[in-house]
Amino acid sequence: MPGLAFDRTGTRLGHGRGYYDNYLVKTDAYNKSIGHPPVATVALALTEQMVDVPLPRCETDINPQEILYP
Repeated sequence: MPGLAFDRTGTRLGHGRGYYDNYLVKTDAYNKSIGHPPVATVALALTEQMVDVPLPRCETDINPQEILYP
């Protein structure tokens, strides 16, 4: 999952349009309808993208399950 920044709790700061959040909701609904498990979500980040302050989030935001960074 792309993101501008990530905090230590896993919150992702995107571009504010909800494209990936909407895509994941639709993908999970489709997978459920055909008996498949939800997709795994992983973000790749640079060290500079990891922040120590909490990022803003809303109820429709979907955090990645894993954030990989150096």
